[in-house]
Amino acid sequence: MSAKELMKLSREALEIAEAKRDKEKEDLRAAIIKMIEDEGYTLEDIFPRAAPITGKPMKKPQVAAKYRHPDNPGLTWSGRGRKPNWLVEQEAAGRALSEFLIRTT
Repeated sequence: MSAKELMKLSREALEIAEAKRDKEKEDLRAAIIKMIEDEGYTLEDIFPRAAPITGKPMKKPQVAAKYRHPDNPGLTWSGRGRKPNWLVEQEAAGRALSEFLIRTT
């Protein structure tokens, strides 16, 4: 058998296996529903739907900036996460991270 024929056979086998798996899942689903109904319950009685999530997602608190660009005070970094490009460039130019610390009094 050639490689092309084997690949075709493999694809066909995979399609058959997937169809068989889908049929097994559908049969299982039908059997479960029948068991529930035979006991006098509904699907909702056994598996109530989850309550929808309401409200706004919680926001992460704003973290104070620890480092500031010397020429552009609008560029800051909290010290968390990836270093901003301006700071990477400054360090590559030989400047120390401590030079950009925001001094608090």
